[in-house]
Amino acid sequence: MNVTIAGLKRQFPDVRNVDTATLDRWLREQSAPGSSLENSHDDPPVNEPRKLVVLDVRPAEEFAVSSVPTALRVDPEEKDMERVMRTIQESAPSTATADSDQPLISVVMYCSIGYRSSSLASRLQNYVKAQPEQFPDVISVYNLEGSIFKWANEGRRLQDLSGGETRFVHPYSKIWGLLLDGDRRRYSPL
Repeated sequence: MNVTIAGLKRQFPDVRNVDTATLDRWLREQSAPGSSLENSHDDPPVNEPRKLVVLDVRPAEEFAVSSVPTALRVDPEEKDMERVMRTIQESAPSTATADSDQPLISVVMYCSIGYRSSSLASRLQNYVKAQPEQFPDVISVYNLEGSIFKWANEGRRLQDLSGGETRFVHPYSKIWGLLLDGDRRRYSPL
């Protein structure tokens, strides 16, 4: 897994990564009653709270087996970054204040091991950077290091389509699935 992660970081040097422990902490902070996602050492310093959007960048048949809690599915082949931005903005509605007319959003993307999510993260970062007047430092985009395979192998919470807990993950393929613990592989939902 570590060799794969290192290779993805070399292939997508412009994409920031967040580790599984940090995303797990962010999800717990976000779900605490009355709280918002506060900045951590992983984010640039800002004064306002952040909203967290988790995007699952896998096809529907993989998402149907399991996902990280709160994740929204985005097609890995999506080229329309406006559509991706609408998904993000609908999931994290404006928290505008007198000092800011736009929310601060952390977007964490994942797939099976990180290639598809890093690719989409790179495209989204380029889209946001090309429009600084529309997105002035409001969105931080991350790839989940090791993606759902690492998340599952560490025993972190997964949910099925109904929101119930599951331990299974679609292995993507027989070869890449070897990076996923054998007792977690499942090609279809229960």
